[in-house]
Amino acid sequence: RYNAQLPTVITTNLQPDEMPDRLRTRVTDTSLCQLVLVEGREAAGEDQLRDLVNPGFLDRMTFENFKVRDRRLTVEQMENLQRALTGARLFAQNPEGWLIFQGDCGTGKTHLAAAIVNDIRKRGGTGAYFVVVPDLLDHLRRAFNPESRISYDLVFDLLRSARLLVLDDLGAQVSTPWASEKLFQLLNHLYNYRLPTVITMNCGLAELP
Repeated sequence: RYNAQLPTVITTNLQPDEMPDRLRTRVTDTSLCQLVLVEGREAAGEDQLRDLVNPGFLDRMTFENFKVRDRRLTVEQMENLQRALTGARLFAQNPEGWLIFQGDCGTGKTHLAAAIVNDIRKRGGTGAYFVVVPDLLDHLRRAFNPESRISYDLVFDLLRSARLLVLDDLGAQVSTPWASEKLFQLLNHLYNYRLPTVITMNCGLAELP
């Protein structure tokens, strides 16, 4: 098609310098081709990040549909859940410091953490992100691959700059040295700069490194 100069339209996510030499020399020939940059939405990497930091189940979890009363719970357990709900509401109004929800699976930790993010967004707030820790580490491992289409630094920069970061399911990740180091770097940054952070975890504090 190039040699015959036939009309052709090509779409690609690649930059010209990412193409093989034989292809690049043809698509950058200005006597035949015109290159048009199409914008107006997130780049592919940022689109993937959006899915990572805003999982689909997030929108369904609000303070309004969080159930405190349950016939299977004791009075003490319901009172404890009510205190957790009240604490989450107060934190959403004025995020400051770290808020940690610790308990068994199915106790509502993730729901309360997601509700904080949704409440902030409902009031027009921005920069609040929710990530599931095992999913985050899987994503970082893929981004670290030299063939990855998303920048490794882009992930960390987004999370480090968050006005509020929710880390869901801390301690459930496979504890490899690499994963532990990346997670510590993020937590250490949040700690040193005293950034508002919500953490949920099933394990006890003594089980953490």
